[in-house]
Parts: sequence; structure tokens; C-alpha cells
Amino acid sequence: MWRDLRRTCPVREEVGPDGVPFRSFYRHAECQAILRDSGLFSSTSGTLLTSVGTPDPLGGHTLATTDPPRHAALRRPSTRALGPAAARAHADDVHSGVRGLLEPLLAGGVHDVAVLLRRLPMIAAGPMLGLPETTWEMAVSAATATIAPCDPLHADGDATETVLRASAGLFGAIREALPSSLSAPDTLPGALSEVSVEGAALTRRQLMANVHSALIGGSTATLNTALHLLLHLARTPDLWQEVVEDRSLVPGLVDEAARWTTPARQLVRRATADVELAGAHLRAGDWVVAWLASANRDEAVFADPDRFDPRRAPNPHLAFGLGPHFCVGAAAGRTLLGALVTELADSGARFELAGQPRRLVSAVVNGITRLPMRFTP
Repeated sequence: MWRDLRRTCPVREEVGPDGVPFRSFYRHAECQAILRDSGLFSSTSGTLLTSVGTPDPLGGHTLATTDPPRHAALRRPSTRALGPAAARAHADDVHSGVRGLLEPLLAGGVHDVAVLLRRLPMIAAGPMLGLPETTWEMAVSAATATIAPCDPLHADGDATETVLRASAGLFGAIREALPSSLSAPDTLPGALSEVSVEGAALTRRQLMANVHSALIGGSTATLNTALHLLLHLARTPDLWQEVVEDRSLVPGLVDEAARWTTPARQLVRRATADVELAGAHLRAGDWVVAWLASANRDEAVFADPDRFDPRRAPNPHLAFGLGPHFCVGAAAGRTLLGALVTELADSGARFELAGQPRRLVSAVVNGITRLPMRFTP
């Protein structure tokens, strides 16, 4: 469908459930332009498809929903807590945590990898966000429920009730951990508590909202990229053998997995002025949706885009975003996924599908909720 839309209708006017119109963009060029120009395409009304017509109440308060210059004031401490230097500092602990998480799989037998790896994102994110290990599994499940409230595995009442219950659980865990995390400058709350934004310190609510936002984005993206990668490797044992024999493929494999999966299917922005893009006339206040999942398969940018190629270079995918809002935790995500692949390869394990995967019911995240696999030591 996306291939046809890129060719025949690269910009399409649509109407949301509440009757609010928005424009969908499917090609890499337009999606790149939308993400790159935060002055013309604002994030303050929300970044998810569910924001269209219903602006995010936390807009302007979190890293994901601010525009420069306020965004820069939040990004500096967020980068200190979640960025490349932090990822390097945690690398040994990440490898150790991944090794422990894989033990049941490496013992052999059939396992639902989607269940056993649920804690995977928190091996990297948990310490950075200041959340104790006792909350990790709940946090990832609740984070998924907030963006997939209609999925049968996560639904708890109707969609609104599910989101409220999941968010309440997340905010409860964040609030309980806040006193200790505020005293640790290497955590996100600790780093954010030391800065002022437009002359004022962040409120307790703003601190919690930023942890909440980082947790949802990071955990759902990393987990589902890992699951899609393992699914693809199970279907292509020759590729897995290449990785086992050549670890230099790991960085490219991880980056291609991000493009291949594109866990965040789309990002939403709102025009701040009248502008024309790809022949579409946008007015200030119009909602636009950049469909990253389509952009990352654009034939004009990626040769043979439906082929998984760990040697793809260059690989200008948009899975981590672009411009001012490039994912602040991208290095941590790459470190975690690299550790997963490396530890699996070092173990010498072989694996194959043992049943049909089950997809996450979500317009926001490309996820998997069931992935039965058979492991052979």
C-alpha cells in the first residue's frame, strides 16, 4: 500500500475519527523535510497520530513536545543522562544484564521470546531513568498499553480506561522512585533537576512527564526492534550464520533492523505558517503526519528497500527521527541491541520459529506480542 501511495498519491488528505483533517506524507524527501524543520513544523501539539485534533496536554513540557529554544534547554541534560557518553558508561552492565536475561533461552526448548525479553529495554533505560529493577517489567507492559490500548493482551477496559490505568501505574512508579533518582545526577530526573528552562526550574510534574515520555518511547521502540530482528534472523538462518562468523556486521545489522522495523510508524507535526510541500498547500495550524515506515522503504533513497541488508551504506533511515528531535537515546538503543546480538552469537545458539508471531494492534508502534521460538544450545 505504501509503495503504491509513494508512486501515485505521495500526499493524501485524510480525516481523523473526530473529523479533524490532516495531511499524510509518504515519501522520504517530504518526511525528512518535516522532521528537519522544527520552526515550520512544530511538536508542541503532540507527536503521535492520536494527537491529531486532541493536542497533547503535556505539549511544551517534555523533550518530545517542545520546540527550540526551549527544546535545547531540555535536551542538554537529557543527552547527559541518556546520550552516547551515558551509553558507553553503561555498556558493560548492559552486556551483563542481557546475558542474564538470555539464560532461559540458551538452555534450549521453546519459549515465547516476546514475553521473556519484555524487560530488555529497561536493562539500559532503567538505571538511566532512575527506576528500580522491581518496576521494569510492569513499566514496559504499561508503556505498551498506553500506545496500544486496543490490543487484546493489553486492554483493560475501553481504550481510554486502558491508557489511564497504564499511565497511572507508570506515574506511580516514577513518583515513588523520584526522591532517590533526583539525588543521582547521572539519571534523567537528576540531570533535569539541575537546569532551569526560561529562568525557572522544572516542576515535579514536568520532571515526571519527561521520564514518562522517555520510558514510553525508548521501551516500545527498542523491544519491538529486537523482536522483529530476531524474527527476521529466524527466517534467514544463513544471515545469522554470517553474523556468528563476522561480528563486524553487528553495527550494520542493528541499524538495518531499525530501518526494517521502523517501530514508530509515524510522527505528527503541526504547521506554524502557511507553506507548500510536495504540491500540498498547508495553512498555519494544519496537522501533518510523516509516515516513517513508508519513508524507510522509499525506492528513491534505498536500493532494493524490501531486502534486509546489514551492509547497506549509506543508510539514511528515519527510524530515530531527524533534526532537533533526533532520538536522544539512539546510542543507548544501539548499544542494547548490539549487546543482544553479540551475546546470542557468542553463545553459539541456534533458533527457529516454533509458531506464528502475533502482531501488536497499534496504529502507532510496529510491535509483536507473541514470538514462539525454539532454541538449540
